[in-house]
Amino acid sequence: MAVINGRGTWGVRSLIPNIITTTSNWTRPTDWLPLNGATGSTEQFTGLLAITNDDSNYVTIAAVSTGNYTVDWGDGTVTTHAAGATAEKKYEYSAISETTLSSRGYKQVVVKLTGTNVTALYTVKPHSVLTTLATNVLATWLEYHINLPNCTLIASNKASTSNGAFQTWVEKVTINKLGNITSFAALFNLFYSLQEVVINATTTSVTNTSTMFQSCYNLKSVPLFNTSNVTTINTMFDSCYSLETIPSFNFGSVTLAQQVFLSCYSLTTVPDLNLGNATSLYGMFQNCQNLKTIAGLTTTKCADFGFMFTACQSLETVPLFDTSKATGMLNMFSSCQSLTEVPAFDTSLVTNFTNAFISCYSLKSIPLLNTVKGTGFTQMFAACPSLDELPALNLTAGTTFTNMFSGTNGISKAPFVNIRNTFSFANMMLSRTAIIDIFNGLVSGVTSKNITVSSNPGFGSLTSADRLIATAKGWTIA
Repeated sequence: MAVINGRGTWGVRSLIPNIITTTSNWTRPTDWLPLNGATGSTEQFTGLLAITNDDSNYVTIAAVSTGNYTVDWGDGTVTTHAAGATAEKKYEYSAISETTLSSRGYKQVVVKLTGTNVTALYTVKPHSVLTTLATNVLATWLEYHINLPNCTLIASNKASTSNGAFQTWVEKVTINKLGNITSFAALFNLFYSLQEVVINATTTSVTNTSTMFQSCYNLKSVPLFNTSNVTTINTMFDSCYSLETIPSFNFGSVTLAQQVFLSCYSLTTVPDLNLGNATSLYGMFQNCQNLKTIAGLTTTKCADFGFMFTACQSLETVPLFDTSKATGMLNMFSSCQSLTEVPAFDTSLVTNFTNAFISCYSLKSIPLLNTVKGTGFTQMFAACPSLDELPALNLTAGTTFTNMFSGTNGISKAPFVNIRNTFSFANMMLSRTAIIDIFNGLVSGVTSKNITVSSNPGFGSLTSADRLIATAKGWTIA
């Protein structure tokens, strides 16, 4: 372990090693020492550790077990530790064999922790020498292999223990056996260099995978493991910048699925996902800039679709999925710059359409959405320059229409109905007939309400009879 961005006799290390492979299929460096991880009934954690040419080679590992556990430090020394106690060591670079020198510039050791009935494993506790010096320390693990059939807790990320160490050099993790572990939450959080994960262990007891792969910047693919009982997947892949595809996970039990793929810049396709029990998909694909296709989504119980596809700049179409329980579509498709159309979603319960389609530059048409309960329409169609016509949206409950069409000047038809609050259709391409259609859709008996239709091609052609349609209902034409 070393102090990060600090001074001291231990020097300064980068959070990410100098060389990171970026191929789709990760290849283990040929000059890494063989790991030979345990299988069968042997309860063992095996880890490959980099030893750098400085005075910063501090490492710790700990286990909760029945009786003592041992640690083979890979340099010829073996130590014994009481259950729950932290095993710690400081390596000397010069004492490690030159035969272990990697082309990346560090030497290596293979560390093996072995115990009986190991129920918890800790790889992130800071060395006692470092705990009072800095909160940002780094452990230079390169690869893990876990064969712990009774283990129900793995503390492998910085947030899992006080002053925990960064694990940002780890490139591969194999989980061969585990006990009835219930949480994978944040398991690989901040593993910046992680590129391959193998999960052979049974995972039917896992219920939480939130932030499991968060900020795994170099991870391109993930394995399919049993998620049938997982209920929480919030931010599971947040900021996995290199993630290109995902397998068909069983998310049928999931109830919380917010920002699952937030900022997965390289994700291009998503398979059919069953999210039938999720009540919120808020920001699920937000900022997936290269996402192009989604096979299908089961969303039977979802009420909140806010920011779901925000900034999915390459998304051209989306499949029809169940929005019958939706109450909010805030920013649902905002900045989907390549989106050309949307299906006829069930929006009968939606109250908030604010920014729903803002900056959808390529959007050409909108189906007749049920807007009868909509109250907020602020910037709903702002900056949609390709939009030509709008359907007869029912604005009976609408109260807020601020800049609803700002920057969308090409609309030639917008025959909205049941408009009962001040509304502006200024600076569009409405003909006389289109303006009359709007007048016909105004409710009667209003007071102190304006309907603005100026700066439209048909405005100057309105006759007195045309204007009377609006004024007779109590409207002032502007």
